[in-house]
Amino acid sequence: MLSDKAKATLAILEKEKFEKIVLRMDRPYETFEVLRKQLGLHGVTVRLKNYGEKQKPGEGTIPLVNIPIRVFMKYFDQAVGWGWIVYDDGSITYFDNVCSGNEPKDGVFCHKSQFDAGKPETMAIKAVQNPAHKNEGEQAGADQPATAPEAKPEVRDKPQPEKEAAPQ
Repeated sequence: MLSDKAKATLAILEKEKFEKIVLRMDRPYETFEVLRKQLGLHGVTVRLKNYGEKQKPGEGTIPLVNIPIRVFMKYFDQAVGWGWIVYDDGSITYFDNVCSGNEPKDGVFCHKSQFDAGKPETMAIKAVQNPAHKNEGEQAGADQPATAPEAKPEVRDKPQPEKEAAPQ
């Protein structure tokens, strides 16, 4: 069951639109930053869980006009192999790599390990503990352009879950 704040975020994604945006399959991190900035204008915090394992980027661009943010997110996810989860506080964690079952998906479908790895408090702690993971935590200064990490060899296995958080 979704919290009221999570439902409010999903309502924003349905109601608010991009007047004009270009889906760039070859530059997913730049496209993500545009999405993050747009959601920030509506009070939605968006984090990136960066696994560092990238699919071979697609080619081409798709210009879109007057498109609901949630529809754009679905196109983006399918085009670049990413996914996202909405949390009880209304924030979103995006994952730059989905499992073989294409999860997380649509904000609400995910594995427990993905949910735990993307929790706002988990992401904030990890960003503080390891500055190399600064892209994963809350990002003030989202106005700055994103730079994609260096390419690494393609990995076919799904990402390994982080340590499971102890139930509280």
